[in-house]
Amino acid sequence: MLDRTIAPAFQRVEKIDLVKSQTLTLSNGVKIHTINVGEQDILLVHVYAKGGIVHQPAPLIARMAAGAITEGTINHTAKQIADTVSFYGAELDGASDAKYTKINLACLGKHFEALLPLFFEIAYHPTFPMEELERKKQQFQQNLMVNKQKTSWLASSALEGALYGTQHPYGRTPVAADADNVFTESLKQFHSRTFANDLPEIVIAGKVTDKHLQLLEEYFGARTYYPIENVAAPLPEGSSEMLHVVEKAGLQSTIRLAKLVPNRHHPDNALLRMATEALGGYFGSRLMKNIREDKGYTYGISAGIKAETEFGNLVIGTDVGAEVTQAAINEIKLEMQRMVDEPLPTQELETVKTVMLSALASSFANVYDISTGFTRIHFLGLGYDYYGGLVDAYKHATPADIQAVAAKYFTTENLYTIVAGSYQ
Repeated sequence: MLDRTIAPAFQRVEKIDLVKSQTLTLSNGVKIHTINVGEQDILLVHVYAKGGIVHQPAPLIARMAAGAITEGTINHTAKQIADTVSFYGAELDGASDAKYTKINLACLGKHFEALLPLFFEIAYHPTFPMEELERKKQQFQQNLMVNKQKTSWLASSALEGALYGTQHPYGRTPVAADADNVFTESLKQFHSRTFANDLPEIVIAGKVTDKHLQLLEEYFGARTYYPIENVAAPLPEGSSEMLHVVEKAGLQSTIRLAKLVPNRHHPDNALLRMATEALGGYFGSRLMKNIREDKGYTYGISAGIKAETEFGNLVIGTDVGAEVTQAAINEIKLEMQRMVDEPLPTQELETVKTVMLSALASSFANVYDISTGFTRIHFLGLGYDYYGGLVDAYKHATPADIQAVAAKYFTTENLYTIVAGSYQ
């Protein structure tokens, strides 16, 4: 009989066995990346093509085009699309990021044949009806009004402008007037020039059959595409001011400390992620112990690496009482300097290794995670060996390794401090 008074034996993740994609290239050049995983009759289908922030001729165009792409086609109204998707218990939407627009479908495999014609029509024949677009614009402006009351949003917005420059594609925050300048015709032109023209890549994950692939080839393989060139974002032109304060009356302040760091391609990536985890990436991290448990300044504080484009960001964030804002900033910088000055104790490093290896393994728990794990690296030009490299680095990192990478990236040089709220 199991003795529940005895803790189970400790085991560290030694390797991660990934379900890898298989790529099929159609005669017209379209690539279909198949991830056959799971026993449930579930399919996730994503169509990626260029059409992101770096391609848009004016603010909000890429975001509005992706968000409104399901609001009407040459043959279906927004209501008809919504009713059809609901009838089959599916999910269908569009989204955009720095470089790409993607259209997503989640459905049961048995319904894929019925939904694919509509999915294809939405991808290549949207109409962006004026009445539906007006609703989207109003929603954006209303959400913007709400967000401007939140110090967390104000801080994040100011942070992006400080890091990249307020006119950089990644640093400019859309304003209400931008929505007024989005029209049906401008979205049609943008979609036609980018997504509808570019050679797409399709990711299909779940219980994939030969029939599903045949259907994709029947629709996407018969179309002629004219690939558009990659567009590189301009180099960041960060603010010369290292402290940015967005005043807003209240009892609390939101703090962000951030700097540009290398992206996932850089050899320091894995060790920098480990150092950041030790600093503020898990509940027992140094910032949590100091700022939350010892000082009682906050309920939570975190540090993380965001590296989904050609640039990476190190971001530390928390919310504190206005009266301890400067004290909290001082303690954050103190903890960063401690990691520069002193190697991590061996036991602390072992804890960080366990946390990160476990988190990495659990990030591939289901078909959604596995699909995301592929797209996250593929569209940055990385392969599955990226994850193997993380595992090896996490397992073999030494205190000296962590201290060395902290010395490169945890200094206050080029470190922006953003405060939104009442700064006392």
